[in-house]
Amino acid sequence: MKLTIIGDSTSGSKAGQCGDNTIGWAEYANEHIDTTKFTSYNKCVVGWGIRDFFNRKGNILDSTISKLNENDILLACFGTLERSPLSRTDFGGFGARGSLPGKDDRYEIVYDEHYKVEFKVYTFGEYLRQLAQKAKDRGVKLYFLSQIPRNTWEDGHHKRTYSIEYAGIMKDISDETGVGFLDINEILSVLLEELGQTKAQDFYSPKDKSHTTPEGAKTYAKIILKELKKHSPRKVLLITLQIKKIT
Repeated sequence: MKLTIIGDSTSGSKAGQCGDNTIGWAEYANEHIDTTKFTSYNKCVVGWGIRDFFNRKGNILDSTISKLNENDILLACFGTLERSPLSRTDFGGFGARGSLPGKDDRYEIVYDEHYKVEFKVYTFGEYLRQLAQKAKDRGVKLYFLSQIPRNTWEDGHHKRTYSIEYAGIMKDISDETGVGFLDINEILSVLLEELGQTKAQDFYSPKDKSHTTPEGAKTYAKIILKELKKHSPRKVLLITLQIKKIT
């Protein structure tokens, strides 16, 4: 069976892809599952928000889901890039990535200046809703995961900002569609608060506040998979995903 992870670089960048000594937690998922029964696949893409999995050439989302079988597991980790502009040409060649705020079904027709094409851009919540339907049609067990926390602090305490809003949208669409949800942003924020600001620096690149070091990624992978087993709303992971003991 397959455990497939989609999201942006904060979850799934390859070693060194987003700077020296950086890597995403999804690269370590196989270390914490029973690989005689499951194989994890990191299908995250650097610089892609949720809309890009729907809109970009090649239709990676449909291609990824088509390779999954009934009861395979798909983890969707989004939120970090959703506030990006709807159209731009000046950000590392990635082009536009943002979705509309909110969870209703509205959309805007946006001309992407980088790719010279029009896109229909929905709200973050509507993209989640459409993703849930695609997974349901395929019989795939889908779980929304909020973004990992950024390395942001105020007066010695870890500070969450817009991530709270996007985690809330995920929770609402999860309740609406019956998809599993794990607020790893909150769970890992609590961890960082307990560890303190000084130790937390070992978990993140010194060059930005979003990308993890191998130490941070390994720690987050352990916690995320452990929490998925423990808190899965539909308890599917308790039955199917054999997590190795985490100490």
